[in-house]
Amino acid sequence: MSRSRSQRPFFCSTHASRHALAEKYDVPSLKNLAQTKFEMAVTCYHDSSEYADTVEEVYCSTIDTDRGLRDIVPQKFRAHPSLATTQDIYAVIEETPTLALDLYRAERGIPVNVVVQKTPFENRVTSSHPSPKSTTSSISTPTKTMFDAKTSLAGGPQRHIAARRGA
Repeated sequence: MSRSRSQRPFFCSTHASRHALAEKYDVPSLKNLAQTKFEMAVTCYHDSSEYADTVEEVYCSTIDTDRGLRDIVPQKFRAHPSLATTQDIYAVIEETPTLALDLYRAERGIPVNVVVQKTPFENRVTSSHPSPKSTTSSISTPTKTMFDAKTSLAGGPQRHIAARRGA
């Protein structure tokens, strides 16, 4: 028997939103509480139709270095591999490169929270025809987190969720 939206307890996205607000306003106790409740909710409702929206919200509303909720998501995918076969989840994985990388690392047994170090060669471009001044030049490309890229668009992450659902 399926519960209606009004009868369903708070779902994971509510806790993800609270976690993001706690990070923004630097309230560690609220952040820890939201993370604990998020993990409990994900355990109970990982098979919900709203799970894809929740995963997207986690990766769009948290910075890359805040691993609190981001470490929970790959754990649930490992525990329930069938999650990746749903169309909504697949769309979120395609749209969220950091999620795809976390899932790849989890699948390969690489700790998700390990930061991959760049080699010196990734920070330079070597010219095939050396000039008299220098043989290398630095690349300076601005980097944005998923949070910056998604929220800088009109409507933020909610716009993408609505677009994927066809609303």
